[in-house]
This record gives sequence, C-alpha cells and structure tokens, in this order.
Amino acid sequence: MTYRLLHVSGETMTVKVPGCGIDPEDKGAYKALTGAMKYALRNTFLIPTGNDPERFEEAEVVVEDEVVEDEVETDADDEVEADETPAGAAAFEALARQSGLDPDTVRWYHAAILGKDPTKGDAPSDYPLPKLVKTIEWYVSAAERVDAEIGKLRDSFRAAFFAKWGALHPTPSKADLPDDGERTAMLTSIETSRRLLCSSWYGTASLKDIGTRAMLKSERNLRWLRGVQIDEFEAAVVAELESIRAEASALLEEGEPGDARDGDS
Repeated sequence: MTYRLLHVSGETMTVKVPGCGIDPEDKGAYKALTGAMKYALRNTFLIPTGNDPERFEEAEVVVEDEVVEDEVETDADDEVEADETPAGAAAFEALARQSGLDPDTVRWYHAAILGKDPTKGDAPSDYPLPKLVKTIEWYVSAAERVDAEIGKLRDSFRAAFFAKWGALHPTPSKADLPDDGERTAMLTSIETSRRLLCSSWYGTASLKDIGTRAMLKSERNLRWLRGVQIDEFEAAVVAELESIRAEASALLEEGEPGDARDGDS
C-alpha cells in the first residue's frame, strides 16, 4: 500500500508498506488494508501501541536477548479456544512470498539468529495461523535487520569460496607473466571459468547475488567450502567444468548446418 502524507506547508511524504491478511471467510482484504494503515501510522509517527481497543492476545517473538511483544487479533464474539493446528509449510511459504520475503531466509534467520529449534516445533510452519501471520508481519518490519544478517552470511560464503578458488588460481603478477596481453588473457580465462562454475553450482555467476538456499542447502554449500581440502576442491572444479564444456560441445554439434540440412531432407 502507498500512502501520501500532506502538510499545510505544502510538503509531502510518501509511505509504502506491505499489507497481508488471511481470513477463512471474507475479511482477508479488510485485514490487509487495516494492517497496512496501522503499520504506516504507527511507524511513521512512532505511536506507542499500548492496549488496542479491539481484543488482542499477545504473542512473543524473541530476537536474541530482546523480546518483542506482538498482538494477534481475535474475534470478539469467539469464545472457543484458538485453533493450535500448525499452518503448515505451504501456508508459510505462500504468506512469506506474498509479503516479499524469501522463505529460506526466514527459516535460516529463525533457526540461526533467533535460536529456534525446528525439531521442537519452533519452525514458522509449525505455528498456528494467527501466530504465523504475526511472525510474518514481524519479519516484514525487521527486513533491514534480516538483510544485515544475510549480508554477513553472504560475506562468509564468498570468503570461503574465494579462499579455495584463489589457492587454485592465484592471480598472475607482472613478474610471473610480463606480457600484458598474456596476463589479461589468463585473467579473463580464470574469471570465465569461475562464472561458469558458480552458475552451475549456485545458479548465479555473481556470488553477490547468491540465495540463502544455495549457500546453505546446495551440494557445494558453506559447510562444504569450509571443510573441503584443496585437492578435493580442485577435483570437483575440474569435473564440473569438463561437464559444462562437454554439454556445450554437444549442443554445438546438434546445431551444425549439416545436421539441419539432413533433418530438412
């Protein structure tokens, strides 16, 4: 949602906030609109929450040593106990993506930073729907904090990868290779190989853009990079690059003009 705030002086300010609402009947859109406006006003003007005039139940989200008390909306006419059925992985992923969040990032942050133990039912997908909605809302509000931690994780991953890659492909100095043209050609070849390798292993040529799942769940993840010996790393790199080049060669052969003519005949 986008709100434009106007002042009598003529100054304006645009506020953009996400809105997310889930309801088994027809109140989902209303909850999304109301939640977005509340969030915009509360954070723009630093309004203390206090006790909401509507009925709420408190739910806690623990962040390191800090406890953030959130509110979970309940139906004023509902006298039965809240449904504690886990929302499930599908609901969690749908809510996260609708709110602009990466589910894998939320899972990692929940376990690694908040110290939640998925084996004890502490994963977001194990929460009942009202608590899950409030948890997702908290992640939206804490986007900068989460991004900062992901940045640290990505820095650690890049450092681990380039430590191994640099040992395997040291940058040639002018003393080692006086000819500028030859040195430039070698550097270009090394960088091309690295980009091909990263695209194959992690789905991106630039490790600045690598996703959380690739860093933590791929076959060549952060744990593997930190523990692998240089000879094993070299063998994995050589095997992967040979496979990439073999596939490229096969594709080129399939696309030769002679093959096309045979097919046309």
